[in-house]
Amino acid sequence: MNRLALALAAWFLAGLEVGLARSLASGPASPSLLMPLLVLVALFASASETLWAALALGAITDLLWSVPLTGGGAGIVLGPHVLGFALAGQLVLSVRGSMMRRNPLVLGLLAFAGACVAGACVTAIMTFRTIYDPLAWSPQHELLTRLGAAALTGLGAAVLALVLLPLSPLFGFAHGAPGRRGAPRR
Repeated sequence: MNRLALALAAWFLAGLEVGLARSLASGPASPSLLMPLLVLVALFASASETLWAALALGAITDLLWSVPLTGGGAGIVLGPHVLGFALAGQLVLSVRGSMMRRNPLVLGLLAFAGACVAGACVTAIMTFRTIYDPLAWSPQHELLTRLGAAALTGLGAAVLALVLLPLSPLFGFAHGAPGRRGAPRR
């Protein structure tokens, strides 16, 4: 896998996500543009490359996300999206063998499912953190917001797939998924 191409795509999509957050948002929910990139990697790359990409993209998402504090202000928590993206990557890895990988609707569906898993993970971790941290956090509201964001992410991923899938050779994925004995299919 070409890590430089992945880093450039992540940088570009993170910039778009920050720059267009208000334009793409529907109420408090806004789509993730990094989740479709993770799904693309998970569909075509090896399991170890997927895990490293999930950790990096989750860390970028954590650094771009601020958590409101009860006394006012906001803080950055590194970790919830890292774990959520890792779980989402594992989800895609487990079902990719039965998917038509070049279909934009598959990328949208898997981005929706991955965003649901990541959102549930982030909500659970941050709810547990409210026991000892002064966070302004409502689990019900956050879970519903993340479900709405997952729906927007799935819709956006289906559209973004029209760009990402033709650009996938630039990422240098191995040709096909590993076969039964671990050798790549040709």
